[in-house]
Amino acid sequence: MIIENIINPVDTNEKFQANRLHKAKAQINYMNPDLQKIEDYFIDFATYDEYIILMKQNRHTHKTEIKAVKASKRGNDVYRYRVKKRFDELFNMPDIRCFEYKDRSKKHKTNLVYITMTLERKTSLVEAWGLIGFYFNRFKSAITKKYGNICAIRVWESHKDGYPHIHVILVFEEHEFTAVWYRGKKTACWRIQEYRDIQKYWKYGWSDIKAIDSFHGGVKYLKKYITKTVIDVDKHLKGKTRESVKPSVTKKAIRTLALLWIFSKRAFSISRGFLDLIKSLHNSNQEKPKYYVQHDLEGQSLYVWVLLGFFSGQILQNHVVRWSVTLSRREFSKIKNSRAYVERNL
Repeated sequence: MIIENIINPVDTNEKFQANRLHKAKAQINYMNPDLQKIEDYFIDFATYDEYIILMKQNRHTHKTEIKAVKASKRGNDVYRYRVKKRFDELFNMPDIRCFEYKDRSKKHKTNLVYITMTLERKTSLVEAWGLIGFYFNRFKSAITKKYGNICAIRVWESHKDGYPHIHVILVFEEHEFTAVWYRGKKTACWRIQEYRDIQKYWKYGWSDIKAIDSFHGGVKYLKKYITKTVIDVDKHLKGKTRESVKPSVTKKAIRTLALLWIFSKRAFSISRGFLDLIKSLHNSNQEKPKYYVQHDLEGQSLYVWVLLGFFSGQILQNHVVRWSVTLSRREFSKIKNSRAYVERNL
């Protein structure tokens, strides 16, 4: 049975032009940015579906197919899936177990540290987002000089007032710290005894330093921030007005995503060489994952992919928006002849 795709182009490509990042940046008052306005621009961008139109051609038979692939955009369902999948791949890496979390009868050694770092409100919001990466790299350089090689998994997050803060796992290759069980008035957790030695290198605000019992345990903790931040905006706002969105987590996620978007920041990053370091510390002989591509007998890729253009709108199959569909010639002609199609510049 042939399932026909329903093509719903936007009326014109004016919205395609209006929802570009550079257009939003041009409208922002950088002396006193309006967070509500930034979020409105971002929501328009994130909830506006776009497709990449590709031609798949067999090298030998020259048979072709036209494919439409939903673009991954910060704040949409494809972006959420890709970020979550990449983050989940960390659990496939070898684990490093430093100590037993429940054994609180003694001190332990660990080379895994979890840090949260904030910024003092001495700079403007725009300056804070512009400098946060520089400050973090300076902090990492100072730590490396003191303790030797380290690798990091870092996440940005926005406070309610729009200022950024950092969550990071640091893996130390050449140094171990003493983990001690700490029980405060509100929380109880493992901390490193030498926390002040690290704290002094973050000179730009407050910091909180915890000991991690295992690599996977730390990743699980960090994943909590990624999961609550990288949401599908369209799904959360469907059938609602901005004002009717009640959960504070959703509002905070939209603010974080909007500011990451307007200031061109990645949701999270992993240091180069991180996998090699984890494998080295784990003493693992595990091979790197293999990725397979169809090849012919001469070792060449069997298919050639050609970018044709971009389509603004929705492509539905059985009334469901699809991420990837094969288009008939008639369907591609409808897309190509619509004002919502932008052809690739050759």
